[in-house]
Amino acid sequence: MSEMIILTSYTYPHEAQVAKLKLDAEGIHSYLKDELTVQAQHFLSPAFGGVKLMVKQEDLELAKKHLNEAGLIQKPEGPICPNCSSENIEKEKKTGVALLLSKLFLGLPFSFTKERFGCLNCGQDWKN
Repeated sequence: MSEMIILTSYTYPHEAQVAKLKLDAEGIHSYLKDELTVQAQHFLSPAFGGVKLMVKQEDLELAKKHLNEAGLIQKPEGPICPNCSSENIEKEKKTGVALLLSKLFLGLPFSFTKERFGCLNCGQDWKN
C-alpha cells in the first residue's frame, strides 16, 4: 500500500471538503486529516497547520493538476522545499553575534546572514 502524503492544507474544513469532493469526482482517493479537530477548535487551525488534504504518493501530480485547474490550491506565499516541493516549511531562528552587536550598537537588529529554512516533510535544510 502506498504512503499518504500532504497535498495541501486549508484553514477551514469546508474549503478542504470542496477539494476532497473534486478529487473524489476525478477518481483519486484522498482523506482529510485534522478536519474534526479544526471543526471543534477552529481558532486553533493555524496551530494544527489547518485541515490537511492527504493523497497517495503516486496520485500527487494528478491531484495537483486537477485542483490547480479548479482553482482549489492556493499559491504558496512562502518558500517551497527544493527537494520535495512541500510548503510545510519552518524558518529557523536567527541567533548570533552579528545580530546581537547590531542591536547593541545600532539600536536595531540587522541580520547579516541569509535566511535558513527547514522542510518538515523531508528534513531538507537550505539558505534563501
